[in-house]
Amino acid sequence: MSKKLLAAGIVRDIEFISQYALDTYINHNQSKWSDFKILDQFTRADGSVVIRLLTPYNNTELIELYE
Repeated sequence: MSKKLLAAGIVRDIEFISQYALDTYINHNQSKWSDFKILDQFTRADGSVVIRLLTPYNNTELIELYE
């Protein structure tokens, strides 16, 4: 049976110590990722930032999880 992966993505929940740390991470990795989406983001009372990040899997198109 043959198959073809049409779309996929890796979802990661990541905590950063600050908005600056998040911005630095995104700017550094933008060239590595063909496409990405920040699905959720919130700032905690201590200033840390948590994001849910969707990145492509295995050079396929980025899957559309939800709006």
